[in-house]
Amino acid sequence: MTSHENNFPFDDSTDDPLEIAVRAMKQDPIPMGPSPETIAATLKSLEARELDSKKTILSIPRSRLMKIAKTGSGLLLTSCVVLAIVALRTPTSAYAQVRENARKAKSMSYLKTITTIGSEAAPAVVREYVTADGRSRTEHMFNGKPSGTVTIKEPSGFIRVSMTDFSAMAPPGLAGLPAMIRKTAILYPAREDRHPVEGGHANSWLRSLQSLEQKPDKELGEKFMDGKNTRGFEATLGKLKVTMWVDVATSRPVQIDYEQLQYHVTMTEFKFDTQLDESLFSYEAPEGYEVRQAPTLPKAVGGEEGLVIALRGFTKHSGGAFPGSITDWGEWATLPFKNLAEGKPELDAKGKEELTRDMSSIGAVLPFLTAMDKADYAYRGKGRTTADKDAIVFWYKKPDGTYRAVYGDLSVKEIPATDVPKD
Repeated sequence: MTSHENNFPFDDSTDDPLEIAVRAMKQDPIPMGPSPETIAATLKSLEARELDSKKTILSIPRSRLMKIAKTGSGLLLTSCVVLAIVALRTPTSAYAQVRENARKAKSMSYLKTITTIGSEAAPAVVREYVTADGRSRTEHMFNGKPSGTVTIKEPSGFIRVSMTDFSAMAPPGLAGLPAMIRKTAILYPAREDRHPVEGGHANSWLRSLQSLEQKPDKELGEKFMDGKNTRGFEATLGKLKVTMWVDVATSRPVQIDYEQLQYHVTMTEFKFDTQLDESLFSYEAPEGYEVRQAPTLPKAVGGEEGLVIALRGFTKHSGGAFPGSITDWGEWATLPFKNLAEGKPELDAKGKEELTRDMSSIGAVLPFLTAMDKADYAYRGKGRTTADKDAIVFWYKKPDGTYRAVYGDLSVKEIPATDVPKD
């Protein structure tokens, strides 16, 4: 019997399986290994970090583990415990825990920074709040503060209230204007015939996180970010590819990035289960706002047909020129003012009605675009006119693998893969 065995007394008559196993292991010569103090400190550190979830790793009392650890033979069992703990903290399990945390959450908020890819324009910044039932409130920011522009959406993702409070950022000359001029609210009716974007990410990011698969597409390793040790993952949500960095300590997202259409979106400052006043998500305008009803828009046609309608309307009012983009609507909205600045006559009632219809059509095209991979379509109309009859201004790949193209004369036909432009 070696000297260190006396430090672990046990009853020779015991029928305890653990003590019998340890006694058998002690028959083999095993090096002394680290000191009991080192092992005790290691166990204490592991216990503080890994057992705070209050889940039982093993049914062995800590006091018995400590007694076993004091012997050389106990090192083998201690190593098994350490390996079991590490196995429970693999990167994949940390990723899966994000989904579990989201499933338990009753609310969520985050900061979203939206950058137009290839543009030098300053990014748009908004703070979004999401309820458990999917309603959301978006507050547009300016220089780190709310700008006074707020949008409230129903669970399907469509706007119900749009508010602007100019007093939030009013210059001195505007402060004296009546409240009804400074505060306006536009109310939108519920629409039974409108549906969320198919194939894109869920309208509520709380629901998006809840729908994550158990395993990510790819693990990206570790990075120190925003004062936290994080693990990175790539995942797929519908047609959306996201990069997610997760806090190792809490298994909650620290940053999420994704690209959609021509935008790069970065989400940060995540908070869960914050108490949110129900009035923040009301479909009624707050007191003191001038209330306006949103104009009734014609039912728009989506998909390929809607795109052709929209482009035909734009080129009609632009003198034949195609818009620079079919996802950035700034050029569409300013077209009437651009025509006036160039001395062209103002649109009559019919012209305005047509332009409104065209704008509705281009809006309805977005679900069509976001349901496809970015590599499966391209808009090529920038700089072209309807005089470029044989030029392909838009092409896309159908789910069955065939290709369709819209030409400069706004005709549409199926094309072989070899005729798809190489952008």
